[in-house]
Amino acid sequence: MSLKFKSRGTLRPGIHNCSIQDVLDQFSKPGYGSRLHRSNSLNLFHREIEPFILGLYINGSYITMKPAPNDVDVAIVLPSKPPIYIAAIKQLETIKLRYKDIHVFWYLEGSTGLRNMISYWRTDRDGYPKGIIFVEKSK
Repeated sequence: MSLKFKSRGTLRPGIHNCSIQDVLDQFSKPGYGSRLHRSNSLNLFHREIEPFILGLYINGSYITMKPAPNDVDVAIVLPSKPPIYIAAIKQLETIKLRYKDIHVFWYLEGSTGLRNMISYWRTDRDGYPKGIIFVEKSK
């Protein structure tokens, strides 16, 4: 999958559904420096969290054309059933500590907090619309 960018270097507006492999293929280039480091971190992080989540939204300088991204912002979508999400949050707290360059937020599916975060992420710092990525849990 080839994502389209605006002249400002951000993704075209919208929520772009991708597999984690699509994301890694698109954003691991060039294959060195901070971009490769962020891709490797995201790949390992995703492998660890996938059993606990429904999906995740990706934002931040990592999903721009910036050659040396600072970080990856991730909003994890958790099932809204209490026994499941309580156990998941405990695991995620531990996993999150290993990935200093990934900023992690988690929300229950369908929550107001998740809707607000998605809305906030869909504009850049100057108020222009931009795109974000959604990675659904592998089946």
